[in-house]
Amino acid sequence: MVDLYCAVQPEIRPIEARLDRDEAIGLDTSRLRQALRELRWRLEYTADSAAARATLDKIRELAALPARRCADSPEEGRYGTCTEVWFLKLDASVDHLLAPDFKGKPPRFLDRINDPDRLERYLESLLVSRTGFFGATYEIGGQRFRTTDLSMTFHMARYLEGKINYWQQLIDTLLEIRDDRYPNGWLDDEGLTSHNNYDVATLFQLGWPEMRADQRQCAGTELDRLLSWCLATAITPDGAVVARAKSESMVEGYYFTIAFLDTIGYFDPAKRFWTDRAFPEAPVLQAQLEPNVRRLHPNDPMARMSLERLGSR
Repeated sequence: MVDLYCAVQPEIRPIEARLDRDEAIGLDTSRLRQALRELRWRLEYTADSAAARATLDKIRELAALPARRCADSPEEGRYGTCTEVWFLKLDASVDHLLAPDFKGKPPRFLDRINDPDRLERYLESLLVSRTGFFGATYEIGGQRFRTTDLSMTFHMARYLEGKINYWQQLIDTLLEIRDDRYPNGWLDDEGLTSHNNYDVATLFQLGWPEMRADQRQCAGTELDRLLSWCLATAITPDGAVVARAKSESMVEGYYFTIAFLDTIGYFDPAKRFWTDRAFPEAPVLQAQLEPNVRRLHPNDPMARMSLERLGSR
C-alpha cells in the first residue's frame, strides 16, 4: 500500500490542481472530491489494494467529465453518490442534511441503523477508549495493535461537548504526538494544516478546565505557534487561503482555517480561553476573508458555515 500510495501521487496532484481552479470559480466538484476522499481512506487505513485501484479507476472516469455549476439531485436522499463506503456516504451528506434549509428526500441510506437493535449493534462494534485518546485497533497476524487517532478523538470530544474522561491523559498524548504524521499526529505530508490545527485547538479548548498548569502552559505555547503558522503560511495578505490538507477542497480549506481562528478566539476576545493577548489586526483579516468565501460554490454548506463563523450572513 505504501508503494501504491507513492505511485498514484503524480497522477492525483494534477487532478487536485484542476479541482482547485474549478472551485475558485464556484463550480461543483463534490463527486470527484468524494472519490478522492475514498482513495485516501483506502490507501491510509486499509490493506485492500484491489479496492484502492478500483477507486482510482473511478477517479479517472470522473476526471474525464466536465465540472458543472450545480450538483446532481441526490439519490435516495444522500449526497455521497460517488462512493459505496457507508460512512463516507454519511460524511458527504451530513452537512446538507443538518442545514436549516434542507428540503431533500428522506435519507434512506440511514435505514441500516434506523432501528434500536441495528443502531445498538453498530455502536457496540466501535471501540471505546479508556486511555484518554481514541483510535483504531488493527489485527495483523493474530496480534492487535492500538493506534492514536487525532480526528477520531476530536469528534468524540466535540460531539459529546467535552463530556469524556481522562482529559489530562488525553492532553499528554496530544502533546506527545505533535510531530507525528496524521492520523496519528498533527502533521500532514507537508507539515501543519489548518484542519488538524482546528482539531488540536478544539481539544485544548474543551480540555482546558481539566488541564494541569503545566499542560495549560504547553497548550498556550502550541496555540501561539499554530496561530503564527496560520497567519504567515495558510493565509495571504489579501485573505486568500492557500495552505490546505491533502485531498481537501478549497471550501474545506477556508472552513477549517476560519474555524481554527474562531476556536482560539482570534476574532472574538470572549472566546480567547488560552491567552489575554490582543489581536488588533483581526478585524481586517476577518473582512478580507469574507469576499473570498463568497466566491465559492454558494450551495456548499461549508461555505455557509464559514460565513457564520466570520459573523456574516
